[in-house]
Amino acid sequence: MENALQKPQLLSRRDTMIAALGRAEAFLEAYDEQRDQSQVRLRLEYLDSMWKSLEQVQGQLEDSEATSEGRVQHAATRADFEPRLFRIKGDLISKLPVSPITNAQVPQPPLSTSSLSGIRLPTISLPEFDGDYEQWLPFHDTYVALIHNNPDLPEIQKFHYLRAALRGEAAQLVESIPISSANYNLAWNTLTGRYANEYLLKKRHLQALFDIPPVKRETAATLHSLVDDFERHTKILHQLGEPTDSWGAILEHLLCTRLHDDSLKAWEDHASTVDNPNYTCLIEFLQRRIRVLESISVNHHHSNSNTTVQPPNVKRFHNHQRLSSYSSTATANGRCPACGQQHPLLRCQKFYRSSVSERLNVVNAYRLCINCLCANHIARDCSSNFNCKHCNRRHHSLLHTSPSEEHSSNNSTTPVVVNRTSTIPQNDSVEQTAAATAEIIPRVESVMPVNQPTENVFLMTVIVNLVDAFGQEHPARALLDSASQPNLITERMAQLLRIRRNRVNIIIMGAGQLSKPVRESVRTQVRSRTTDFCCDVSFLVMSKVTANLPAQDVSRMGWKLPKDITLADPTFNRSQPIDLVLGAKHFHSLFPTAARLQIEDRLPLLVDSVFGWVVAGSASSIRAADESDVDEILQSNVVSMVSLEQSIERFWMTESLSTNDTLSVEERFCENLYQSTTTRNQQGRYVVRLPLKEELITKLGDSKGPAFHRYQLLERRLARKPELKVEYGRFMEEYLSLVT
Repeated sequence: MENALQKPQLLSRRDTMIAALGRAEAFLEAYDEQRDQSQVRLRLEYLDSMWKSLEQVQGQLEDSEATSEGRVQHAATRADFEPRLFRIKGDLISKLPVSPITNAQVPQPPLSTSSLSGIRLPTISLPEFDGDYEQWLPFHDTYVALIHNNPDLPEIQKFHYLRAALRGEAAQLVESIPISSANYNLAWNTLTGRYANEYLLKKRHLQALFDIPPVKRETAATLHSLVDDFERHTKILHQLGEPTDSWGAILEHLLCTRLHDDSLKAWEDHASTVDNPNYTCLIEFLQRRIRVLESISVNHHHSNSNTTVQPPNVKRFHNHQRLSSYSSTATANGRCPACGQQHPLLRCQKFYRSSVSERLNVVNAYRLCINCLCANHIARDCSSNFNCKHCNRRHHSLLHTSPSEEHSSNNSTTPVVVNRTSTIPQNDSVEQTAAATAEIIPRVESVMPVNQPTENVFLMTVIVNLVDAFGQEHPARALLDSASQPNLITERMAQLLRIRRNRVNIIIMGAGQLSKPVRESVRTQVRSRTTDFCCDVSFLVMSKVTANLPAQDVSRMGWKLPKDITLADPTFNRSQPIDLVLGAKHFHSLFPTAARLQIEDRLPLLVDSVFGWVVAGSASSIRAADESDVDEILQSNVVSMVSLEQSIERFWMTESLSTNDTLSVEERFCENLYQSTTTRNQQGRYVVRLPLKEELITKLGDSKGPAFHRYQLLERRLARKPELKVEYGRFMEEYLSLVT
């Protein structure tokens, strides 16, 4: 009864404070710096006190709510006013007056912790946890220090912070617990009960310690990563109570198995001079080796940056003449190779605006890695884990050739860097070697271009909605085919719709007189995604109606599609399966306006339909030279149904006897044996003799003697055990009765 009397009062107080937020927002909208700046600090203090009062009222309302509908309403109210509070306070803080402080006005801070009161420390972000056991301890310690043990935060606010910090599997663990002050401890205990499992945490970190991969290439970065991983897992295991201090020999041996051969040799040489080499000595040794490798890298980079060699000037020679070039990997003073400014190549706007061929010229001229665009190594030795995001090959994405690039003719004199033993480039990247000197030759007619144009023909594909047996809509990819008599649907899509099937007996004829029988049909409703078009269509069910369309992915880079249209198939350029075919019966009714748009030359048309704008026609694209030998896949979807007269003719042709003897020698022997030895017994059963090759009889050996000996052993055993003999006899009689 007391809660019922207090609830209207709490709701009234909450509404009053929320209304105050509206007045604060109105103040900020009409803010004038000269007139209102003196009020900012006072309004901030008032906002902080009101915020605490609002949190207390909201928490009492949420704790006293017994119905799920009420809790949902309170959660929606909190989701509304909390962002407004943060936004208002942030705007007020931004409007605080900032007074300039000179050196003479800076007070000497006293030697106490209060000196930090005037320093604006960076915000500590709330940690996130997604269920990874290796990240549990850092998350637990940070969250407990910031949120869980904070006495100024109410339980309901801690619950919201906890929900905001969890992701994935961990978030699902507490998702079903209603948000309230009383349930915060339940949610926290549930989370710690799952992940604060010391036994499992120890196993996880031990497994991670053993799964650290060995170093394949010795650099300062790889050694840093190896040492950091070992130290992190061993320190966490020590924090979990494991005596890692006494594991020196084990950890030393385990870490040695992950070292590069050069580091291992150096360590073994150093260990021979130490009385008791252990894991700690190995870590100190690796730290010193890392510093040495970093110093060598810096010195090497400095020496390269001081070497100034201008990029080679390409002159015109005869086809048999070659010009050797010893170009440097970097310009003087660390300047950008593309524009000469003081910045890395990847931050050069001129390099980004250049065409692919111009970028390749820069990379080739300065002997840069075609994968990471850095100096001092080639793509084969590049340690970067990234490849081209367009084709996933071993070159940088900025060097990928797209269909929109303008390609030079075969008689162009653009220089191409090739290997001494090669005469033409074999892929879209240029092969480089570290020891051999690059050579620059003019491109002539006998040199194959890196990429070759090809033509892609887009068939009319659309995305439609099919209605299942329960009235639910399912998206499907359809092919609009005016050369198909029937409408076809795949077996997978028919099973997904779960609609009633009808028995049919139809033969489908395709291109090249290829035929396939169809035994089932379904009827469903086809609806448009973009308009109110719908119609009932009868489909023949087949395992697969056609191949993936298009045959391969086609890049749309450089296409200028109108922004105010809706494509019937947004992924028309991606090679994907076709779920159904809409044939000639409905084809022409799908284009009521027949409006067309031409994007530009060498690109397909856009045709308006009830499903949206359909992409159809040919488009020129660029195919890599190493793909030029791949056979093109062309789709033909001419489909027709065989008439009754043709079906009867095929039936009689099938039933006609053939006089050709296609049996082999062994098959003829089996047939003769069957005809000469097969008999019929009194019960009407056929007695057939098994065929046996004569030459195999001698290879079987004498198995009768051992078999008879085993039979005698069994008889003697059964004679010693009469009960077993009776049971064995019953089993054999039952077995014989089943056989006969």
